[in-house]
Amino acid sequence: MSAATLSRGRMLGTLGALALPALVALVALTADALAGTQLLMRSLLGPDPILGARFYGIGNELKSGLAVLVAAALAASLYPAVRGRRAVLAMAGGGVILALIEGPARIGAGVGGVILVSFAFALATALLLPGAPTRRRALAVLISPVVGLVALALLDLATAHGAGHFTGSVLHVRSAGDLRDIIVRRYGAAWDELHNHLMPVATAVALAYAAAGVRWRDRLLAPVDGDPAWLAALAGGLAAGVVGSLVEDSGPELLVVATFALGCVVSYLWGRPPEPARIAPTALRSWQPTERCYSSSPGIGSIGSGPQTASASATTPARSGPESSSWDMPSANGRSQGSMRGF
Repeated sequence: MSAATLSRGRMLGTLGALALPALVALVALTADALAGTQLLMRSLLGPDPILGARFYGIGNELKSGLAVLVAAALAASLYPAVRGRRAVLAMAGGGVILALIEGPARIGAGVGGVILVSFAFALATALLLPGAPTRRRALAVLISPVVGLVALALLDLATAHGAGHFTGSVLHVRSAGDLRDIIVRRYGAAWDELHNHLMPVATAVALAYAAAGVRWRDRLLAPVDGDPAWLAALAGGLAAGVVGSLVEDSGPELLVVATFALGCVVSYLWGRPPEPARIAPTALRSWQPTERCYSSSPGIGSIGSGPQTASASATTPARSGPESSSWDMPSANGRSQGSMRGF
């Protein structure tokens, strides 16, 4: 599949090729979940029942990484982007699609995924709106997770008959004590994950890289000339990692995955080959028709250059008609290197 992706990427363009892995990943995850083939469970980034993780839906390892992948794909598709309706609708639509994959019980079954996707893509969408940031936009970003959870509850009631992961574990709690137990258990698991092996070091490195990226974001986006869609994509991807680490029981793991994915995307931007050089208009205008000269032998043409062509044209009469012209081939500096004469 990697060879096919690279081959197709050459056709789509250097930046446009980023959209292909996102599309393939979303289609494959959805098809696997709906068909019940459990291919994700057998994959490297799938849920791990040995460690006590659930064995259905999309695991925490993928939630923030998918958010970065989809945001980067949308930015690549919009490049060069202009803040306005088209960019806003594209980024918001991508967030809705990803939330519909990560949230419902039949596919992703991830409540935390809906929260982080809602916040991340709401932030990215707000950054693509024309004009300066306002309090109304900030408020819309803050309440976007609540809107996402309400939509997920309605979707679970309609498709899973109230037996979805969100409605079954959160909305159907019998008392405030049960809800408190859920919160304590989730944040206790996140705290334990923070102390797991080298996770403290990885978290510190991820925070350092995130802070450096925010501080020098203009230099980071130099390969795309500070494109607003890429700025929104990187901001949304980082927000997905931060929010995911606060709402998921895997804690800092989502921040580490998101930061790593963002680093891969930025490395791709900086490592892409330069655009092919275009022929300058002055070089095109230097192609001037010249009269074609014939040698003394009839029917035999000659190839001349510079002064030889000039002397030949001065001593040999030129034929008239549509055959009597040729084109000087320009060199790299725009100067003629000679004339091509045919029969």
